[in-house]
Amino acid sequence: MIAVSRVISGTTLFFAALLLAFPPSPAQASSCDLEEAETVDAGIAHYRESVCAQKVLQSSAGLFESGLRAEARGDSRTLCNAAHSALMKLDFYRSGEWRTGHRNIAEKIDASFNEKLARFETTTCPKKPSLYRHLATQGNSWAMFRLAQSYLNGTGVPQDDGEALAWFQQAAGQGYIPAAVALGMMHSDSRAFAPDYPVAAKWFGQAAVEGDAEAQYRLSMLQRQGLGLGKNPQQAAEWLRKAATQGHSAAKTGLSDM
Repeated sequence: MIAVSRVISGTTLFFAALLLAFPPSPAQASSCDLEEAETVDAGIAHYRESVCAQKVLQSSAGLFESGLRAEARGDSRTLCNAAHSALMKLDFYRSGEWRTGHRNIAEKIDASFNEKLARFETTTCPKKPSLYRHLATQGNSWAMFRLAQSYLNGTGVPQDDGEALAWFQQAAGQGYIPAAVALGMMHSDSRAFAPDYPVAAKWFGQAAVEGDAEAQYRLSMLQRQGLGLGKNPQQAAEWLRKAATQGHSAAKTGLSDM
């Protein structure tokens, strides 16, 4: 009897350990129909999410088109609200495990988002910083850069050099080259802070080696004048040539004056 008890106890512990190691998937309904019967089957759950994504593709397209029609009538506010809403809806489906098995729909979601975002960028919608912040908090370096620009210029948010600096730094830290150029300019043009040419040279240098023509030109000017770096006319001329080769107008003028 004692042996049987020990066997049952051991079996119970074994299955308890299995549950801890491999917990069952939580039952869930789809994101667009919370009254739908819940399921623990991943395949079914992913299919339901793909159906939700298709519905959002259609609804966001209609929403965006209605905004464009309103804009044609001179109502830019409606387009602003419609575009922002459509982009937020689409962005929800730009991630998730369901995408792996439904790549065709996932790609359509991404394409629709990018197309509408490009059009949204041509507007003066005051909700832009809200979208930038939403994307930036997800780690999107482009959105970090655009949010920084918004703070730098006071567009849609109160002007704040400190916030601009912080978001530029986050974007540059992820390797976003335009943010590195912006940091170089913030530390050299006296607009936001007193010039700190060594820091400016560091950021321009980071972008210059990645082939950014503006950074190459700016770094050349610092080296030519010995600001933040020792004077190095030969290296300055080399960066100037690289920028000019890419069509940078000021660099081409600088070369002709040498």
